[in-house]
Amino acid sequence: MLESAGWKGSDDVLDPACGTGTFLVEALVQRLDQLSAAGAITVSNVRDVVSRLHGLDISPFSIALAQIQVFWHLIDVLRGKTIDETRDFARSILPALPLYGGWSSLDAMGATFGQGEAAGKAAQIAMQSSLL
Repeated sequence: MLESAGWKGSDDVLDPACGTGTFLVEALVQRLDQLSAAGAITVSNVRDVVSRLHGLDISPFSIALAQIQVFWHLIDVLRGKTIDETRDFARSILPALPLYGGWSSLDAMGATFGQGEAAGKAAQIAMQSSLL
């Protein structure tokens, strides 16, 4: 799907309804494969790749799952590293991932029926608060 859209690997990717992140993970894996083939897997390069993956979803829970998916697909990059190196890597890479969640459909229905703020507030879930 990315190839048919003309994506080359260095462009930003936006999935406005990312759910659990399948489309974003596809972009991540393709770009990591390109970097690996070039022998260019570094913390800086991986951070750049992750910062170019943008996702939105109405469900904060789905966003948390998308974040976990991204981390899961970075495990190969962490192979052979110590626990401290892995923790430092995660703390430097994962906060760069711009995935945001908002109102659930039930919250939106409550606002529609006049419950407003009592129905719930938009939630922005940043990587550092949900995983680290």
